[in-house]
Amino acid sequence: MTKYCSQRNSARYKQLQNQTVQPVRNDHENYRKKVIRSFKENPKKFFGYMRSLQTVKPKVTRLLNKKGELSETNQEAAEVLCEFFQEVFLTDKKDNRGFYTERNLKIG
Repeated sequence: MTKYCSQRNSARYKQLQNQTVQPVRNDHENYRKKVIRSFKENPKKFFGYMRSLQTVKPKVTRLLNKKGELSETNQEAAEVLCEFFQEVFLTDKKDNRGFYTERNLKIG
């Protein structure tokens, strides 16, 4: 019997969800259109809106260094990234004729 009630509740939930999703989407779309129309008169508002839509935030997350410690500052995080990419960066060696002869792993 509880399974039946659960199925009934689930069906009712889905029905209510379907009824509310579309009006929410419509309201959001109307808001976006209203904001976009206001950009002509207010360029500052346009740039603020575009900045709010950016998916990449200018914050560096904490990274693990070789010692297993988390970076505390942006500078430390940059150093961890620098060390990582230096380890995987390859340099090409040329002979006196200008031909590539070997690849050396550049560390530091």
